Order: sequence, then structure tokens, then C-alpha cells
Amino acid sequence: MWEPRDNSRKGTGFLSWEYDDPFKDDDKWLYLPAMKKVRRISGSSAGKENFMGSDFTYDDMGGRNVDEDEHRLLREEALDGSPCWVVESIPMDSDAAYSRTVSWIRQDAFIPVKVEYFDRMGDLLKTLTASGISREGGFWTTRKLEMANHRKEHRTIITLEKMEYNLAMNESLFTVPSLERGLYE
Repeated sequence: MWEPRDNSRKGTGFLSWEYDDPFKDDDKWLYLPAMKKVRRISGSSAGKENFMGSDFTYDDMGGRNVDEDEHRLLREEALDGSPCWVVESIPMDSDAAYSRTVSWIRQDAFIPVKVEYFDRMGDLLKTLTASGISREGGFWTTRKLEMANHRKEHRTIITLEKMEYNLAMNESLFTVPSLERGLYE
């Protein structure tokens, strides 16, 4: 569940079902309390829309199946003192949001700490930077995500303030009706 820091969007909820099948679109829903309704984010074109006016798209907010892209190891280099693999990923789907990405993957945590997103013309469009990475409860955790949109000269920062792992949760919480009722709290 994602909730913005400012009160203008308090109570907003985001639910995403991600599938292992690279040929099946993930299902995403957004609950907007001001409208008192859930909006389904469907299809590949909707995933390219900006997430609530931020510099992230709906697709950026979810994971990408490794089989959706062709990958090539460009080099190994340190970033902020951590050894990383630098990997270029090119989507197999010609309708993908980006023509390619270049990711710096921390070798100890297998977490991308920097991702460059290139537009259809091959120009650098956005850069994602992850920080505040630590091991919590046996899981590598990223506390801060910053997306810089170079075309708009704008940035969006997402800060995760509270993380809990291995909680017993009822599957019924991960449904559209539960999202609409705010049962995630």
C-alpha cells in the first residue's frame, strides 16, 4: 500500500498484482478517496501514465519480469562504495515505455541502486536512484527512491518510513473491495 505524505491525497491506495508470465499484463488499481472510487489501471498504455502526477509511471511502481527484456552485462563498477554490475536491458516488446534501461545492481543485495531510462529516440529521460539500503529482518530494504525526470527538470522522492516483514495477513486484504474500504490499515 502506498500513501502520499501530504494530506491532499491521504487515504489513496494502490494495489498491484504482478504475474510471472511475461506475456500477461499486471493488474493495478488506484483508490482515490476524493472520488470515492477505484480506478483500474489496465493495458500497457495505461502503465505508461504518470503515477498520481509524479515522475514515476504506474509501470515504474511495479516490477518487471526478467524475461521481458534482453540483458547484457556492460561492466562492473563501484557506486557509492558498493560493487555493482552495470546491466543494459532492452525490451522485447516494441511498445514498451522505454527503449532501454541501464541498471547498477548492487552485488551484495541484488538491488538496483541506479537505473537510467531512455526514451524511444534513445535519449536519457529519467534516472532512478535508490538509497537508505540496509538489511532488516533478513530482507534487503530500500528506504528512499528518487526519480529525476531530465526532460521536465523535476524530481519525485518516495520515502518508506515503516516496513514490517513476515506478518500474518489474510489474502482477502489484497482485493479491490478491501482497497476501496481502506482495510490495509
